[in-house]
Amino acid sequence: FTNGLITAAGINVGGAGAGPIFVPVIGLTPLGFVNANIISSSNLVTITSIVPGINGFNITFSADPGASAIIVYQAFTAQPQ
Repeated sequence: FTNGLITAAGINVGGAGAGPIFVPVIGLTPLGFVNANIISSSNLVTITSIVPGINGFNITFSADPGASAIIVYQAFTAQPQ
């Protein structure tokens, strides 16, 4: 398998509690992976887990990030060689 970049984006996922919060990414599968970083948040938090799924991923924070939690991410999928 090789890894192919599906998308790279920034999104505000704040206002929904600590999570898990579903972030849609068309084409992502449970075999893929996601790399994400927090750019800013209303409250000091860290990312505790990112779980790829079908057409998106769930992200969970260490606490409620508040009204604003801006993340940037890259989503990759496993592709047969």
